[in-house]
Amino acid sequence: MVKDKDIAKVLSLLPPTASYYFTQAQIPRAMPVEELRIKAASFQLSGNAYPNVNLAIAAAKAVADKRDLILVCGSVFVIGEVNR
Repeated sequence: MVKDKDIAKVLSLLPPTASYYFTQAQIPRAMPVEELRIKAASFQLSGNAYPNVNLAIAAAKAVADKRDLILVCGSVFVIGEVNR
């Protein structure tokens, strides 16, 4: 998420039963990951914070079952940083 957008509407749509791996894009407009995690907690969304998207994905993969889905979402800047 970028820090100059109202993210409350987006956060309100996310399921509180999911596991979250919060991160931020490596751009100046990025909302600091800890700020995102705190805002998400106000919507009962919990998870750990990671300094970059690939560490967050690695953490998710480390605990994922074969039947789990790992969904990467956020700004296009975050998606652009995913290693293939």
